This record gives sequence, C-alpha cells and structure tokens, in this order.
Amino acid sequence: MKAIKGTASKIVIFSMVAAFLVTGSVLYSLAAGDTPVTPNNFYGSLTIDGSQAGTGTRIKAMVGAEDKTSPSPYTTGILGQYGCLVFECSKFGVDCTQGQEIIFSVEVSPGNFFNANETASCNPGADTNLDLTVTTGSGPVCGDAQCNGQETCSSCPGDCGTCPPVCGDQSCNGAETCATCPGDCGVCPPTCGDQLCNGVETCSSCPGDCGACPPVCGDLSCNGQETCSSCPGDCGACPPTCGDQSCNDGETCSNCPGDCGACPPVCGNGNVEGAETCELPSTSNNPFCGQSTSQCLDKKLGTRDAFGNCNSVCGCAQDQFNYSCVMGQCGAECSVDSDCDDQNQSTVDTCWGDCTCLNTPLAEYCLVITNMRVLNATFDQDSTIPAGTMFNIEMSTYNSCDAPVSTLQIVQVLKGAMPVNLGTVAATIPAAETSTITVGFIMPNGTSPGTEFAAKGFNWNHWIDQSPGTFEILSDTSQVGFQSA
Repeated sequence: MKAIKGTASKIVIFSMVAAFLVTGSVLYSLAAGDTPVTPNNFYGSLTIDGSQAGTGTRIKAMVGAEDKTSPSPYTTGILGQYGCLVFECSKFGVDCTQGQEIIFSVEVSPGNFFNANETASCNPGADTNLDLTVTTGSGPVCGDAQCNGQETCSSCPGDCGTCPPVCGDQSCNGAETCATCPGDCGVCPPTCGDQLCNGVETCSSCPGDCGACPPVCGDLSCNGQETCSSCPGDCGACPPTCGDQSCNDGETCSNCPGDCGACPPVCGNGNVEGAETCELPSTSNNPFCGQSTSQCLDKKLGTRDAFGNCNSVCGCAQDQFNYSCVMGQCGAECSVDSDCDDQNQSTVDTCWGDCTCLNTPLAEYCLVITNMRVLNATFDQDSTIPAGTMFNIEMSTYNSCDAPVSTLQIVQVLKGAMPVNLGTVAATIPAAETSTITVGFIMPNGTSPGTEFAAKGFNWNHWIDQSPGTFEILSDTSQVGFQSA
C-alpha cells in the first residue's frame, strides 16, 4: 500500500455557460490544438439617431437575404457597444465567406429594424472593429408611443388610443341602445301590453297579451294527473322510502346506499379503499408501500429501505436510491482508492467515479489527475443533466514531486469535439498532496435530450508573469463523458 495521498483542499467555482459559446480564443487554440474559428467577429460602438443603443438591442448580420449572425439572435449586453474581444462577454460573429458584403440590421423598436449606415466585407476568422450608426429619420412610426403625423385611432390605436364608439360602426357599445342606435344594437324587443303575444312573451310573463296559462306543474295547484311523484311542488313531497331511487330526508350513503350510492373512500380512516394504496396519510416507511431495496445503475449499487412513504392523499411514493461504488456489486471494481492498489510504487491508484480502477504512472508528469467526475446541482454523481440546470465537474490533482508546484488547473466542457466552456483555478500544490476543485456550469436551455458532452481536465504552468510562448503542460489529460437529459 502506497502512502501518496496528501491532504485534499477543495475550491468551488461557479461559471455560467453562454449557449455553446467558445470562451477565450487563446485558451481554445492551445488546449484543443484546433484551427481558429471561421466566423468574422465584429465589435465597436452602436448609436441610434446619435444616442447610445441600450442593452438588449438586437442586431442581425444580413448576407443577401439570410441572417448569418452567430449566435442568432444576438442582443447587446453593454450600453452603446456590441461584440467584444475578451472571453468574459459575448462575441458578435458572422458566418460568411471571403469578400461577401455584410449589412447590419438594428432593431430600433419591437419588430422594427433599420439598416446601419456602415457595411463590411467578410474576412473569416478576423476580429474587426467597426462602429455602427443608425439613422431612423424624423417621420412618425406606429408603435413609438406618440400619436403624430398621419396616425389616427383607426390607423395606429397603439399610439393614438381606441376610437370612440359611433352609431353605424356595427358595434353596439358606449351609451348606444336599441332605441338610440337600432342599426348597431338591433330592434327593441316587443313590450308586454301591446296586444301582441310575440318575442319572448308567454302566458306566464305576459297573460294580457298571451292569455292565461293552462294548469301546469308548478302553478301551486295539485290537479289533473299531478301526483307527489310527478309534481311535488304542487302536490307535496312523497314520503321517503329507501329503494325509491331518491336519496332524501335522512337517507345517506351509510343507511341507504341503494338510493344514495356507496360512500366514497376517506383518506385517513385507517382503511385502504377505493383508489388508495396506503394508510395513514403523510407517514414514512409505511408498511403498505413495499419497495425493492437495491438496483444497479451502470456499475453503481443503489440502496434504500424496504418501505416507501404514504403521501397526503393516501398514495405510495417510493424512496430514491442512494448510489455508490461497492466493490463486487454491479460489476464495480472498487469502493475506495485503496481497492485499486497495484503494488506499483510508480503509479497513483484511483477508484474512479464509474467504479473502475485507474493506475496512473507518475513518471510522465509531476502532477497527476487522480479523479474526475460529473456532479449534479446537489453534488451527487450524475451522468445525465437536464437542460437549464446547474452541474459541477470535480477534478483532483496529485503532486508527486518533492517540491510545491504552481499550476493553473483547467476544466474544459466539450460538445462532441467542440469546446463550449471552461473554468480555471490557479493554485500551488504542496509536495505529496492533492488539490480538488469543483467548477460549476449550467446546461443551456433548449439542449436536446441525449446530446453528448465531455469534461476534459489538465494542468498548465501559471500564465501570470509568463512570456508569450512559455506555456507548458504540467499533467496528463483526463476526460469524463455525460449527456443532457
């Protein structure tokens, strides 16, 4: 057994993900070894009619009839500015080919775009400084909250307000009635007393015009064929009898279910009935709620007790499994790092988050990444992350050297082979000790379920006070995969 694991120090950093935006062009090219990105990036000032454009202003880069903005839609984040050069803010990119003309269209009011006075010729991969100005002119625009020019309540109710009601506009509103405006409100209905039984008049509502009504049930006289069954209003209620298909007087679901129906189940009475699956409500480890006590998820063993909980409406709710690596269960090779000892003093023995052993040689680098795993928002290990939720990447680096090493610990998130975000921590790791960092990210909203991602970790020499061209890899590279849920 090798005593090479030192005291662990943990640093937690949270970094928001801009939707699939590669942050830090220098870091990207050095870390991924790839060629520069192809969009022509623009940045500069943005004014509308001589005033600084507000934050949240939308801009489109039009090549011909197509919006080639990358990403699209693009909104400004700084007053009077668009685009940027540093990786802390959002670049304004244009996907175009060499020499294509680019027209910049700026939203001056909701849904109302004006072309900027400036245009550009595409230079893919370049960072181009171009100040944009927009002149809208002095003419009125419907939707600018001012009723002017030729605008009226008919042509622009949003600026001038709703037109007042007018008799003849086919709408009966305001003070209009059938008497003052029959064209809009219709002809006034007939009036009782005009010697004509018409409209909605009946023998009940207008006997003067329609005559007296014949005997009917409800005239407070029990006559003709009326009985207590056919007309209880006139003849009085029939005495109740259980079995008469009427639930009345003192009959209930308990003493006359034939008339009143079976009594509904009552959650909390101690009897499991109807759609209930358990009693009593809101109890834990309920004996009616039996559940399996273990299951495998990949190589991890999930455990829970034998009984779930009875919720507030007498339904069973099963407990969540607690997953961990248990050597010999579910194909797990190890539970802890010591289970992975290969009796080789030249390796670092690590039980990885997927319950497999890794024996990393110490000879290649002083710094060795001994652990890398994906954690959800509650810091439980998880390989599927829902869109719009936080997740964390944990990385542990062991210093196998005889002296402290200053390093920049880097966690890079990739979508396929494309880097989309990264987090860094500068630290000095004492000899024979381990530094553990946790970097927080957010899975972008709208990410399709099952999209494959990977987190790659490595160490560089600290770039502060370093001359150009002196970057140096200080550790091996480690990678762990995950996907969106």
